[in-house]
Amino acid sequence: MLSRTRAIANKRKHFSKKTCSRRYAVYSMTERFHKPAEIEDISNLNESFQVSKVNGASVITFDTPSPVIAASAFVKAGSRYESKYTRGTSHYLKHFAFKNTNNFLAIDSLRELETNGLDYNSTFGRDFIGYHVAGPTGADNISIVAKQLQNVLTPSIWEFEVDEARESVKKELEIINQDGPTIVLEKLYQLAYQNSGLGQSQYAPPYAPKKLVAQHIVDHLRRFYTLDNVVYVASGVNHSEFTEKLDKLVNYDVKYIGVDLELEAYDPLPEVPLTPQNVDYLGGQNSIEGSSGHVGVAFQGKATPAYSVLKELLSIKQLDGAEYSSVFNSVNIGRGLFGVYAATNLGSEGKVVGSILDAVRSLGSVTDAEISQAKNNAARKLLVENEDNVTQLQNLAYQHWEGSGLKNTAEQASEILAVTAADIKEVVGALTSARPSVVTIGDIKNIPQL
Repeated sequence: MLSRTRAIANKRKHFSKKTCSRRYAVYSMTERFHKPAEIEDISNLNESFQVSKVNGASVITFDTPSPVIAASAFVKAGSRYESKYTRGTSHYLKHFAFKNTNNFLAIDSLRELETNGLDYNSTFGRDFIGYHVAGPTGADNISIVAKQLQNVLTPSIWEFEVDEARESVKKELEIINQDGPTIVLEKLYQLAYQNSGLGQSQYAPPYAPKKLVAQHIVDHLRRFYTLDNVVYVASGVNHSEFTEKLDKLVNYDVKYIGVDLELEAYDPLPEVPLTPQNVDYLGGQNSIEGSSGHVGVAFQGKATPAYSVLKELLSIKQLDGAEYSSVFNSVNIGRGLFGVYAATNLGSEGKVVGSILDAVRSLGSVTDAEISQAKNNAARKLLVENEDNVTQLQNLAYQHWEGSGLKNTAEQASEILAVTAADIKEVVGALTSARPSVVTIGDIKNIPQL
């Protein structure tokens, strides 16, 4: 078996720090564009996809010149689907990844993965929980990857593992509750999507470590760990072989993929309506007293080429009063958030809010040269992002659930390069015509009411 140090090193190699369950990339607004240049030839990024169904689950594979298998199972069971009884379960479930399951003990699964040079990771967020395996191609590795990505969907939820997850979540919440950018983003979602599960925090609420028990986790699994909520995405595998392995591994006679027998005796939780999944943007304002200044201003976001270009245009705007700032386009199934986070000195929060709003309005009259620079930078960043295994697989999962068809890296880059001034003006008009979502932390006495 590989040493723990070796395993961690391998994970860093295949799953870089760019992997982010929140699925948003931030770029410093003080960063200047490099000298304008044309995007390099992208014809070699014209991946072709194969899509099929295996026992109700979707399977997507694509070609790659890399001698590496990268595969993920995404389950549409993120925090936006949690009920009032199960809040925090998706955060907890991340800690059950590659642990004991109905079919294998954790030590057996990890031994098989590590001795075959396969790295593993898991992510969670508002939309889905992701399980990821990557490593060199090999005679048996396709079988192992398929088996482990099916196996990981049947966590046994033993009580001692719930206790372990509880301690991990508790420590993570202590860090998260001290992190200004994270607090701001979560508050922005709450304001923007107040009547939807999308507005729920992706992290467990503060009371979860005391109140969440195995019964709540099992209830969430029974509701959402179903085959029609699963999509497998893989590169470096033969599609027919991969789907055949998945098909032979599982026999789904029940709707839920798996529950440990000792938990079947649990009484079901009270029936509650499914959490609303509408994506009606509302907006609003929230000011919180704090010892340091943090500002967030956001609008409805979308996964479109124009928003990618708009993010680059906004990233070069100077913000009066901001010590540091970053632009984000946090994309979810259906909608998301586009906006700016800024750190500032106490007392300057109101000035920064006004500066951000002015910067967004000014984007309606940018020059053709500025748009050309922004398009090239957005396309380059797309290419860099898709070099990361998990990011590329995750993007394909989002495309699958959006239902608008799969687009390879070359197609996405080409669409970015085709954005026009009219496209930018249309998006800016849509943003500025809606009520913004504004969160300020710090000295809130001089915050303007919008």
